Amino acid sequence: MSNFFWGISFLLKSSGLFRFSSSVRIEEGFLPSKRDPKKKYRVKYFFTKKHYENKPPTILLTHGMSGYGIDDIRMTDVAISLSSCGYNVVVPEFEEIKALKITPESAQNIKDVFLVILEQEKLNTKNIGFFSISFSAGYGLVAFADPEIASKVKSIIAIGGFSELLDTCRFALGNYLKDDYPGNILFYNYLHLLYDDSDALAETFYQAALDNGFSRSDKDKIAPKLYEKLSKRHKEIFDRVKVDTDFRKDLVQKISAAYETPAKSISPIYYVDKIKSPVCLIHGKNDDVISETESIKLAAKMKQFNLEFTLELTGLLSHGDKIPVWKQIGSLPGLASAFGYFFKNLNEKE
Repeated sequence: MSNFFWGISFLLKSSGLFRFSSSVRIEEGFLPSKRDPKKKYRVKYFFTKKHYENKPPTILLTHGMSGYGIDDIRMTDVAISLSSCGYNVVVPEFEEIKALKITPESAQNIKDVFLVILEQEKLNTKNIGFFSISFSAGYGLVAFADPEIASKVKSIIAIGGFSELLDTCRFALGNYLKDDYPGNILFYNYLHLLYDDSDALAETFYQAALDNGFSRSDKDKIAPKLYEKLSKRHKEIFDRVKVDTDFRKDLVQKISAAYETPAKSISPIYYVDKIKSPVCLIHGKNDDVISETESIKLAAKMKQFNLEFTLELTGLLSHGDKIPVWKQIGSLPGLASAFGYFFKNLNEKE
């Protein structure tokens, strides 16, 4: 069966065609941490209706940087679509990602969850795939470069991921006037590197990101209320970020200098040579949050090391959103084949 036929079913279901939620059983629970006995991960399982007939391949699906976490309707749609195609899907919630924090802890937590899943008897632990989107795709590629788990994942798909964190920061701030969501997240995470006593200012940027992410109405927005309580100096910084391109560039240069070493620890471009599984890289040509260049750089690095991968740049995706199929019908075969590459490798027998 060609990659196209492996992938077209998922694309049709993810567009809402031939996808029936009633055929999927959803369960919620908690996964214990192997790293920290006091830690638990909230998790949703999406079981295919054929779960009791056999153990179909398992997919670990990670959510993006959204305040909704695993309750993000986009994640639910993807999980149901995957399960409708005959897979059991595990969607764990990572509190730090839900809280919009950019930290090396996320790669460690993805590895932690994966090790726990390997011990679950109700799941197929021989054929496990990793399905990831946006920032979580970058974290996941770093996680699965770890030799402890690199050979235990059958197939990896990274959609709209990053390769170098600091390059992604520069790109996001360059597009700040188009979409301030990623820029506000970056300032929330890194202002403490530049300014003393920046907690109130960082919280204002955090709430500005959530105002956007939750689509809060003007009367419900929190950031404007926090802004009124800021000091005069902090108001000036907030205002300049909003209107001054050169000021934003200066800030990101200073952040880059201060955060260079930690940023490398979660930038997959420095680790992909250690990945053992086939990797499917998909990136939207209209992505204003993470440039398609990030996936292109990862593909070039993987080619350099003769690794198994495929790269698809598509007009059918932006960042976290789908473009109506009829607008980019010519992109459909390539995208279906890319997804099919992931599914075909996931289903390969030992």
